[in-house]
Amino acid sequence: MKKKTSISIIMTALLVIGLIIILYFSYRDLNIRNFITIYIMFIFIFVLYHIILFTISIKKTNMDNILNKLWRFIKVFAFLLISGLLFNYYFKETIDYLNVFSIAFGLSFGVAFFDLLSSKTKH
Repeated sequence: MKKKTSISIIMTALLVIGLIIILYFSYRDLNIRNFITIYIMFIFIFVLYHIILFTISIKKTNMDNILNKLWRFIKVFAFLLISGLLFNYYFKETIDYLNVFSIAFGLSFGVAFFDLLSSKTKH
């Protein structure tokens, strides 16, 4: 498990360094089209690697823990969805349902299942 953590840390560091380079060169108005293409491919590899880690971790987790995480996902999703819809209803003219659903889904998934990627012990 330590090797997986080291790879994740290195990949995250490379992701942040690449982002800083892109922001710097974009600010300077330099043409770095090839670097941006490579960076986007690296982002896809990064996401794919973490999906694979998540799948491996979920297979090793017992069913009670999965159900607890799923229940937590549902509760956080419902809270974020309702609060996002109410916020949009009161402070904006129109409600962007896709935006509210995607933010609620992503945040609740991250809150409920993030520890599967980062924990070093068996679940």
